[in-house]
Amino acid sequence: MDNPLLREPLVREHVKPRLLGHWGTTAGLNFIYAHLNRCIAQRDLDMMYVMGPGHGGPGPVAAAWLEGTYTEVYSDVSQDEAGMRRLFTQFSFPGGIPSHVAPETPGSIHEGGELGYALSHAYGAAFDNPDLIVAAVVGDAGTEPDVVLGCAGDVPTMEVLAATQILREWFPDLRVRVVNVVDLMRLQDHREHPHGLSDLEFDALFTTDRPIIFAYHGYPWLIHRLTYRRTNHDQLHVRGYVEEGTTTTPFDMCVLNRIDRFSLAIDVIDRVPRLQGISAHHREHLRNKLIEHRQHIRTHGEDMPEVRDWQWSMAQGRPRVWRTRS
Repeated sequence: MDNPLLREPLVREHVKPRLLGHWGTTAGLNFIYAHLNRCIAQRDLDMMYVMGPGHGGPGPVAAAWLEGTYTEVYSDVSQDEAGMRRLFTQFSFPGGIPSHVAPETPGSIHEGGELGYALSHAYGAAFDNPDLIVAAVVGDAGTEPDVVLGCAGDVPTMEVLAATQILREWFPDLRVRVVNVVDLMRLQDHREHPHGLSDLEFDALFTTDRPIIFAYHGYPWLIHRLTYRRTNHDQLHVRGYVEEGTTTTPFDMCVLNRIDRFSLAIDVIDRVPRLQGISAHHREHLRNKLIEHRQHIRTHGEDMPEVRDWQWSMAQGRPRVWRTRS
């Protein structure tokens, strides 16, 4: 609402009462926009930029204002502090402009925001105009995550989600993809089983070069046998039944078979290169939680309340989970 250049300390009155719109993918869209503009200017190219993530609307709106196009169309949104204040206030605001790349955005010819549909628009534009270069951003849903956490079975899935929550609290910029496998035959090659994924589909889910930690409610060798032909099989680490069991608590059975949230989070820390060297105290905390768990069940005969009563914290938003089913 005010103070767009932060010339004074930010106070509540400077901020809109209702914050709408998204941020997520905006930085990436801005990066691409700037470089495409450079190519256009240097080589006099005919080019179209198709943005699948419509929720990245702040990016092209800001870029159009910075390059002057926005002011050419809307003279009241001038290229000075007053114009910046107007631009910020009107964004996703009653009487202002939408948070997507709406028709009001200079240069916009179609408002989509349907991610994958961007590819069909891009193909159509290129086929209809052979001299046109079409740069398409299909989506931003976890592109090139740092780690993939796979799971099959209700208990392993819950433990994977709990581990993800721990990691997101400690490392907010860590990109974690959760893949919940409902039909195990989806892991097989489609040439070996009708439910199987093609290599392209499998790689899109599990990546070709990132560590995969898979929690399974059975023998780990089965998952390895189903995926042995896959591109990233060398990076696949399966945690499952290791024939350890006794009279104990439900969570302790997970601990004995190393599919518990604390062990899975340790696994991620150990296998994501950029976490090594900055996470020693976090790793030690997780080891201490396992010791605390062991002492608690031997004293009280049941799992710790924080484990027994765990639920996904909606303060972190909904978990992004990809499910594979036939």
